[in-house]
Amino acid sequence: MNIALVEDNETDTRHLVDLLRSFEKQNKLPLSIDCFNSGSSFLENFEKYKYSIIFMDIFMADKNGIETALSIRETDQSCIIIFLTSSNEFLHEAFSCHAFEYIQKPATEERVFHVLNDALQFLPQTSRVFKFSCSRQTIRLLYSDIVCVVANGHNTDITDSYGTTLSPYSSFSEFIKPLISDSRFLLINKGILVNMDHVMKFENKICLLTGDISLPVRVREYAQIEQAWLDYTFAQIHAGLAERNEGL
Repeated sequence: MNIALVEDNETDTRHLVDLLRSFEKQNKLPLSIDCFNSGSSFLENFEKYKYSIIFMDIFMADKNGIETALSIRETDQSCIIIFLTSSNEFLHEAFSCHAFEYIQKPATEERVFHVLNDALQFLPQTSRVFKFSCSRQTIRLLYSDIVCVVANGHNTDITDSYGTTLSPYSSFSEFIKPLISDSRFLLINKGILVNMDHVMKFENKICLLTGDISLPVRVREYAQIEQAWLDYTFAQIHAGLAERNEGL
């Protein structure tokens, strides 16, 4: 898990890193922690979907935490932002940035561990990231934003929920290895993988997806493929109902 810590006080930085390392050891969860001493330096190195969790000090000299968080939200809506504050004065503004939580300074082990455990319950459903190279650039896409992956000669076309299609130079079979183990992805034909969360319906041996995408389904296995999507859809509905009942 990649974590960013944006804090201009060296003592507070060292203290929080120690707590994060304790959490890492206790939970056997490898953490990659990058520290930045200002909002500006963080934004200079920021990449969309690079960090799952960002700890952000509110009071910083050059660019405060709220301004920095608003800049983050222009491109990344999914990362978890946890504010660090010595005062509750600006918390209303902080949560307008869709902050996940806040931690009052000085941070305690109990509070940090509690917030991290809550974040971990949220992360697996929203922030799994697919990383690949295209045109000498590193691309990061949320699994949830991937609509389909289609073989295209020596390239592989990947289309996201914003209508963008990228064509990295990669064989289809190698490219989809990280995706195929995820339950939401389904092979519907040779060289065609779809995200079932984006499937609208199956009709006349065609799979219709969001974004007006139509892809051919393997004829011989059409019934089994459609049934796999129906089973997945019903399982998602049942899981949602179970979670709702647990919350009552």
